[in-house]
Amino acid sequence: MPSACRTAGRPRYISIDGTALSDIILTNFDKGRSYAGTVRFDKSFNFGLAISAAYS
Repeated sequence: MPSACRTAGRPRYISIDGTALSDIILTNFDKGRSYAGTVRFDKSFNFGLAISAAYS
């Protein structure tokens, strides 16, 4: 549970024994998977209009 907010608006947390304020450092690791996808729609009409929509 946050104990205070820093000037940038990020919360600070106290340790379990309540003695010190410290920042929490988060890091990435090389395990796991990630997937990404995109859906696209294109339509051209004979009178010169072309429309396109995409979602990712």
